[in-house]
Amino acid sequence: MTAWRSTSAFSASLRRGALLPLIAAALLAASACGQALACTLWSATGISAGGGTLLAKNRDYSPDSFGRLILVRPANGLAYVGLFARVKNHEALVAGVNEAGVAMVSATASSVPREARKPQPGSVSPIRKAMTGAHSVDEVLANAGWISAHNPVFYMLSDARRSAWVEVGPGGVTAVRKTGEGVLTHTNHYLSDTLAWANAIPGSSSLARQERVTRLLARASTFSLEDFQAISRDKSGGPDNAIFRAGSSPASTRTMATFLVRNVPDQPPTLLVSGFGDPSHPWNVRLVLDQAFWARAAAGTQEVLAQDAVTQ
Repeated sequence: MTAWRSTSAFSASLRRGALLPLIAAALLAASACGQALACTLWSATGISAGGGTLLAKNRDYSPDSFGRLILVRPANGLAYVGLFARVKNHEALVAGVNEAGVAMVSATASSVPREARKPQPGSVSPIRKAMTGAHSVDEVLANAGWISAHNPVFYMLSDARRSAWVEVGPGGVTAVRKTGEGVLTHTNHYLSDTLAWANAIPGSSSLARQERVTRLLARASTFSLEDFQAISRDKSGGPDNAIFRAGSSPASTRTMATFLVRNVPDQPPTLLVSGFGDPSHPWNVRLVLDQAFWARAAAGTQEVLAQDAVTQ
């Protein structure tokens, strides 16, 4: 049997078919602008998380995108803390955790041509629906329409007892992997047999990051929030292929934010978020999402908890 290393040793070691008609256009777009949209997602559940769950997202994008961390209490529904990403005049919710302890993060399906993954006008973010209306991972998955109605994209979600990823393919086809024990990983290409045909242009960075995060999670049997933070800062693979991407040029895709959630049954979740939109002014927020925290938000209000300096 494999001799697993301890969590502390792990942290120390880190410190050291149907799309065929679209492929030609997609390859031209990829060669022109590179893989501008990307993310790395990973989770641990059960014994692997020391009890409960850990969920992580490194948000990668081009440097013209900026982030804000906002506490939102809608007029109706659950309150949540969301990471919002702004590109030009459009702002999207890309990660969140709500007062019921449900966390959800997204990643671009960049192996699908850009034209095939444009959101429908007027569509509502599945993350927003989950944040305001779900009390568990199972409840999110039971509301299949929340997710399948969206264009190609990947999601990873967790509560205190289980984690899952969801792949949304062209035409609303979905694939789900759910676990109450073990680790899950995802980058920007399809992993399921059901949707492997949709990988028209699996990018080299996505493949490299998927291999790297999978390898890192095989190094230990149990992980802490600090271990996941160490993984999020891993630079092995170079500026364009590492989990934490620096970008090989000023315009290259790089890591803009990290979103980490630790969730244990019968305890308030811990949220750790870092923003790197302005490299000269990075920010870090650590929150214990207990009743006192949620009580600070009145219905129909929101509070900016942190943001990239360039957005101010």
